[in-house]
Amino acid sequence: MQEKISAEKKEREEKELALLLKSSAVKQVDFGKLENNNPSVSLFVIGNGFDIMHGVPSSYWDFQKTLGKKSELRFHLENYLDIDADKLWYNFEDSLSHINAGIMLDVMDMWLDNFDVYRNNADSMADLHAAIDTAMLPMQIITEQLPKRFRSWVESLSASGKKPCVNLLSPEALYLNFNYTDFLEQLYGVPKSRINYIHGCRRKEKYRPKEQLVLGHVPNVDYLKEYSPDPAMVPAYKNKRKRAILDYAIETGIRQWVAYYEEVFTKHTPDIIKDNISFFKNAYCMEDIFVIGHSLSKVDYPYFREIVKYNDNKAFWHIGYHGLADFKNVLAFVREMGIKDGSFEIFRT
Repeated sequence: MQEKISAEKKEREEKELALLLKSSAVKQVDFGKLENNNPSVSLFVIGNGFDIMHGVPSSYWDFQKTLGKKSELRFHLENYLDIDADKLWYNFEDSLSHINAGIMLDVMDMWLDNFDVYRNNADSMADLHAAIDTAMLPMQIITEQLPKRFRSWVESLSASGKKPCVNLLSPEALYLNFNYTDFLEQLYGVPKSRINYIHGCRRKEKYRPKEQLVLGHVPNVDYLKEYSPDPAMVPAYKNKRKRAILDYAIETGIRQWVAYYEEVFTKHTPDIIKDNISFFKNAYCMEDIFVIGHSLSKVDYPYFREIVKYNDNKAFWHIGYHGLADFKNVLAFVREMGIKDGSFEIFRT
């Protein structure tokens, strides 16, 4: 039944995509016929779709499968993030920004009640903090386990037996690689010196510490402002004594854990850009920019703005897309970046 629904959904999306392509008047070219005549002044922006094109199971859906159906980490991700499970794994990094404040409050309220903290004769600070710790256990599991499980999965991805399938790539070009894998080096012989692994590389080098793998969302929301309970939603909040207890639990539990969660899963983009500013400045001389396998999610817009800023929109963009969602992202992207008609073309991968 699920396969039938997926097939029907795909068919609907293909029809909508065909209509959009017909009405948008965006220049579309055949991926296989693209040429790179000036590799020394070409920049390639590589996203996860590039690895997938080579048969590597590297989507966030693939990561979800490695967690298993009974994984407590997967359970907490799918229940403590305020987003539909399908959307969660489709755009996982952005999904990490959607913390479900309502569920966290309900769970805190429940455990304070279960530990009898609300009772007038139950003044034990030990019970209060035990309730807070129990309520915040899901957040602890996510913040402590996710980075470890994610890195373990990334390190397990292999290009063994895979063959090159993109004839545009050249050792002379520059590469902004959003992937954590080093398949550009393994499959195409691109020198490490020509690649900027903007979010870190999983490479293991003897006598050198592992690079940090940056996973997360942009810091565009102050989640701490969300934790002001509505008395209509939290019955305990109507009672002055219970309200004081819940306020304390929110301050010492929820707020502190959310702040820690945000520190772990926020991309400190300005710092990353600052650390890599020389690379972005090199975009001034680029004549062609190829975007392959990148979904153009808003979480990575700051990096593209740097490219546009230093290049002053002199380059011609060749932007890849895979399906309907990607195509819509392309249209939004060129508008946001100020890339004019005639300065870009699209191709389907």
